[in-house]
Amino acid sequence: MFARLPGYKNLLAWQEGSDLSFLISEAVKHFGSGYYRLIDQLRGASISATANIGEGYCSASVGNYIRYCLTARGSLGELGSYIQDCERIGLIKGEELAKTVELYADDTFLISLISLNFLRLCNVKYP
Repeated sequence: MFARLPGYKNLLAWQEGSDLSFLISEAVKHFGSGYYRLIDQLRGASISATANIGEGYCSASVGNYIRYCLTARGSLGELGSYIQDCERIGLIKGEELAKTVELYADDTFLISLISLNFLRLCNVKYP
């Protein structure tokens, strides 16, 4: 049913983000109950990134789209910090870590590309 949705679902950044969000949801299933806050933060950041891509795409203006893409980029930055924490304490490792980092890097690159290209198109300077 959802395969028929147009628009933002065709964006590679949204697709990669959706895959990353699913991978995070699977990875946290084996975390102990003492990590409930970290689990919530990981899920929230991964879901937020994808949701902001969709929300920005459906917004009424290019300015809003750029803002939502930059928010998604920020959520991915937050997620990257949590992924590194998980690696350091041994919660995500091996092939699972490699796939998570790969998807994270790909999605961060894609959403940065979208954001910066739109900013350039609108002649907006961004550090």
